[in-house]
Amino acid sequence: MKTSTLSILAIISLTLMSWNNSLSDLTWESKLKDQNLEVFKSTGSGSKTAYKFIAQLNAGEEEVLEYLFDIDMIREKFPMCKSLEILEKRSDHDYIFYIILDFPMPLRDRDIVISVKQRKNKDGSYHITTLGLPDYLPAKSKLVRIPTLESNTFLKMNKANILLTQISTCDLGGSIPDFLVNMVIPRKISQSFYKMKSKLEV
Repeated sequence: MKTSTLSILAIISLTLMSWNNSLSDLTWESKLKDQNLEVFKSTGSGSKTAYKFIAQLNAGEEEVLEYLFDIDMIREKFPMCKSLEILEKRSDHDYIFYIILDFPMPLRDRDIVISVKQRKNKDGSYHITTLGLPDYLPAKSKLVRIPTLESNTFLKMNKANILLTQISTCDLGGSIPDFLVNMVIPRKISQSFYKMKSKLEV
């Protein structure tokens, strides 16, 4: 059974976290806040809507990194996933995936090739990038190729906690109205974070 259009848009918006240098100049409006998490939405016009969230986890670096690179968790983050294929595994922290996503009618299904990499910075923090590779495979006539994706997740030890920051935009391709994508993202970001928190904070 297919999930609702809004649920699919929200989950994909969460997972396909996109970022570029122009987002550093945006101003941000807080949309959701509690003691563990704050979600921001960009304000102004002239660029795609961006989201940022900042959160703290009472977990170790290795546990968080293992969670983020767990292949089963990638499938869990894409509950509408028709198929997920590892095209390349260049190291334990460097993959290329091909994913087909099941969209409800009348929307066409989407596909995407993504590169996921992790690196450790000189200050001890970690930076995980997810980059869309739209030309890695030939486009398929019955699918809409997700055209752009550039994701940045930052992890830094903050005393006994992990400080987690993500900045995101989403372009699903085709003609899906922006208001559908933006309607439920803050709540879904919160749900995704607390799911991760429940698994890591034992």
